[in-house]
Amino acid sequence: MTMKTISFILPVGILEDLDMLVRNEIYSDRSKIMRIAIRDLLKGPKPSLQSLDDIRKKYYQKTGRRTTDRTSLKIPAELKKALEKLVKKGIYPSKSEAVRVAILIFIKRE
Repeated sequence: MTMKTISFILPVGILEDLDMLVRNEIYSDRSKIMRIAIRDLLKGPKPSLQSLDDIRKKYYQKTGRRTTDRTSLKIPAELKKALEKLVKKGIYPSKSEAVRVAILIFIKRE
């Protein structure tokens, strides 16, 4: 299986919540969670950012500390191509935004 690296920016709060799921031994690592979230997004209906406003507000509030961090993730090449198709279709403005949506949906579900 060919793996590709994608980079994107996430709010620090999302990373902290992913780390909490790992610390609680629900998932083995942050990367695994993100890959599951992306697969789930690609399988199901494609929600808009507006449908996630409640959870987005939690993570995008201005605070006195750094609010975002650049993250890299290795994913199978077919997942990267599927994310690129979502962008070409105009469903999301970028792969990064699609990944953020996927992770927000996952956290909301958890």
